[in-house]
Amino acid sequence: DTRTKQWCEEFVAADPKRAQKIRERTGLFVDAYFTAPKLRWILDHAVKGNEHLLAGTLDTWVLWHLTGEYMTDYTNACRTLLYDQQTYGFDLCEYFAIPRSILTPIIHPSKSNFGATKREIFGTIIPVRAMVGDQQSALYAAGTDVGATKITYGTGAFLMTLLGSQFQLVNDLYTTSALGPNGIQWYALEAKVENVVARAEAHPEGSKEFLSALRFIAEDVDLVMKKFPKKSTRVVVDGGISRFDALLKMQEEISGCTIERQTTKDATALGVHKLLQGI
Repeated sequence: DTRTKQWCEEFVAADPKRAQKIRERTGLFVDAYFTAPKLRWILDHAVKGNEHLLAGTLDTWVLWHLTGEYMTDYTNACRTLLYDQQTYGFDLCEYFAIPRSILTPIIHPSKSNFGATKREIFGTIIPVRAMVGDQQSALYAAGTDVGATKITYGTGAFLMTLLGSQFQLVNDLYTTSALGPNGIQWYALEAKVENVVARAEAHPEGSKEFLSALRFIAEDVDLVMKKFPKKSTRVVVDGGISRFDALLKMQEEISGCTIERQTTKDATALGVHKLLQGI
C-alpha cells in the first residue's frame, strides 16, 4: 500500500535532520512500506477519536485473536519506524504525532512465553512460544555466525547479513533486529532487489534471454552484497527461483562466495523450528 508515498516525501523534505534522527534511532528510512505513515494515515482519514483504538503489528493482531494477549517481539517491532533500537521501545511516536497510548503491545525476545491459545479455537490449549519476522527467521535458519547471509529469491530478492550484537548503519541498507546464537537479540543488515521473478518469468525457461535475466539478477544482488561490512563467504538461499542451478552458479562466480540451497523452501518455518529447539 503506497498511498502515503507522497506524505513520506513531504515529511522528509520538511525536516531532513528529523528524518536523519529517525534513521539513526530506527535503522530505517521514512518510507510508505513501514507502519508509522500508515498509522498516521488511519488517524487522519479513518477514525474519529483515539479512546478505543489499539495499534500494533500484524503478529500482534494474530496473537490477540489467538490468545487475548497484546504482545510483539523485537524483530517485528523494529519494522514500524516507531521502535528505537537503542532503547528497545516504541519511543518515536512523537515524530509522527501518534499517541503513545494506542501503541502499547509488550515487546519480548522472539523466544518467549506469549501466552496460550483459547481452548475454543483448536479444542485444546496450545502454548505460543515464539514470534519472529519472516526474513529474520530465514536468516536464523541460515546460521548465527557474524556475517551469516541469506538471500530469498522471490518477488524481489531479499538479502540479510548478520551484524552481531552492535547496532550499525550502512548507506542504503536497513538495520534490523535479528536473532543471534540461541535466539538472543542481535542486529542484521537488510536490502531488497526489485522485480526478480518478473524479470526471469518474462522469458521461456532455459532460453538465452532467460539465462541473461538470471545473470542480471545475480549482478544486482552482488551490488548489494558489496555494501556489507563483512564479505559473505557462505550464503544460504531460498525462494522460488533458487531452484535454478544456473542462477546459483552465476551468483557464486560473480560474488566469489559459496552458495548453498536451503534444505526446505519454507526457510521461515525452519528458523522457527530451530528457535524452539530445546524448549
